[in-house]
Amino acid sequence: MNPAPPIVNKTQDETYEDFGHHYHDFRETLDPKFPEPMIAELETTIFCDADHAHDLVTGKSVTGIIAFVGSTPIYWKSTRQSCVQTSTFGSEFTALKTAVEVAITLRYHLRSMGVKITKPTTIFVDNNSVRLNAVNPASTLNKKAIALAYHFVREHQAGKVVNIRQVKSQHNYADILTKGLNSTQHRNLLFEFMTN
Repeated sequence: MNPAPPIVNKTQDETYEDFGHHYHDFRETLDPKFPEPMIAELETTIFCDADHAHDLVTGKSVTGIIAFVGSTPIYWKSTRQSCVQTSTFGSEFTALKTAVEVAITLRYHLRSMGVKITKPTTIFVDNNSVRLNAVNPASTLNKKAIALAYHFVREHQAGKVVNIRQVKSQHNYADILTKGLNSTQHRNLLFEFMTN
């Protein structure tokens, strides 16, 4: 799998400047009571996806998330979104916001157990326009309905809590939780998931 490199790959201060100082006062919350790290840093990765208007009765979309610590899946979720999104972009961005919330929680729990966490959590999405809107400081918000999700995700990207990257849909493990895949697609994705 060769996901596209992130657009923003600079020091923290340069990133704030790139984002027009909209998020310059944001810092990841670190509890002073966290124990000293006792083991080496572990990589945290999250795959997220959404299936727009999955529920044919209510029109609500489905969010799927799989979180890894190292190569071990430790959290997975498939849930109906709480409100109807009128576009694929809206449902995918809502799923991304949920993935950022999972990343924050995961980082907090690992630090509480004495695990060193300094690198951003990589979040893979398969929608390029969602990724570009989250990581590109020049992008502007055209969808007022998802304004809070938009700014929540962008401030955590600017603050280096998460690093949002694109992955092709056929390599997005969260597809298992959001779509009805045919047997070949399901088997291939599950095999890749179990052997990576």
